[in-house]
Amino acid sequence: MTLRIGRASDSYPRSIPHIIARPCTNPSVLPYVDPILVPQVETEPETIATIEEGCEVVGNLLASCLTTEGRVRYTFPTDKIHLFNQHAKPVVLPGTCDLHWTKRNHSHDYIVGEEVLHLNPSDRYHVHWPIRRGHLNLHPGVGGSLTAVMADLEAIWGTAIQQYLDIPLKDLKHYRAVLIIPDVYTREHVREMIKVILLQLGFAACFVHLESVCATFGAGLSYACVVDVGDQKTSVCCVEDGISCRATRLVMEYGGADITHLFHYLLQKNGFPYTECNYENFTDAMLLQELKETMCHVNLDICGARERSFQVKQPSKPLIEYKIKVGDECLIAPLALFRPDILGLTGPKQVRVQHRNQGDPEDPHDENYLIQTQRRGTREVVDGSQASDVAF
Repeated sequence: MTLRIGRASDSYPRSIPHIIARPCTNPSVLPYVDPILVPQVETEPETIATIEEGCEVVGNLLASCLTTEGRVRYTFPTDKIHLFNQHAKPVVLPGTCDLHWTKRNHSHDYIVGEEVLHLNPSDRYHVHWPIRRGHLNLHPGVGGSLTAVMADLEAIWGTAIQQYLDIPLKDLKHYRAVLIIPDVYTREHVREMIKVILLQLGFAACFVHLESVCATFGAGLSYACVVDVGDQKTSVCCVEDGISCRATRLVMEYGGADITHLFHYLLQKNGFPYTECNYENFTDAMLLQELKETMCHVNLDICGARERSFQVKQPSKPLIEYKIKVGDECLIAPLALFRPDILGLTGPKQVRVQHRNQGDPEDPHDENYLIQTQRRGTREVVDGSQASDVAF
């Protein structure tokens, strides 16, 4: 979801949304728009029952926990929270929102980064996240082919290098790049990304390394168990002596975005007053992310109902403030990471591991091809020598 890019001499990399928008010039075609949050799926009654049962189990567990002072946690009745939130009225604040829609520039073929998040929904743009769930976002829709995704990566990376690093693309022939890839990767996709770096962007050289190994190197550790909880995936990998153990690489396709959906679902159960909230709307999706980041926690010392306020910001519209009460749903949502069956709103969760290399027929230096040809050549030499001995 986020592109991190920087020079080797920088203390911290620059972070920008890894998103691109291209104008939809065909009036008969509906623009393809990837939402900020991972999309929800149509939930069956069995899925809802599983979510409700899991939330109840976690809630009962929290009710039996003790605080750091040894006291039993107090659980506020959810019906009282629902009653308070149901009667909460929006308050219009003086002034207007400081957000503004991104101005459409017809001279540009695409828009990348933060500006895409503030596009007017009435503007016709194809919006793509090139990476979803930790791998390339390939789909049958517009811009979902491997070639189109590579073109998006080239545009995003090239723009980020020019705008945030102040390096003209024509000077990249004097630079070398380091590409950090996930621990569980697809060999073909890595090859295509290297082509973009070397052939399209024009870097002088490039080497590839795994994110877990780079994390331990940056932390100054020779061995560690690296757990990365991202927005759309959670990865686990063990590193020993600077080597990633392939048998320990694991990617679970759930993360912060799934927690955001669950938190919104729990808020709606408790009478969330902002009923027009739609995660497919970019401004509402960013609001839900903000609510999760500011309200969710795993502090057992915080119990009971707390009154919180939030503002609904829409460009060129007045600021609207709501006051609500929240309870244990602020703990249940993040604790769902340890009970993934609660995260069923976004579909079944897959677990991926690193499989053995299946070979690449386009690579003349492919290890499988070399092994097969070497064995075949040895046999042919042996068979040929035996035949010549018999003939002699």
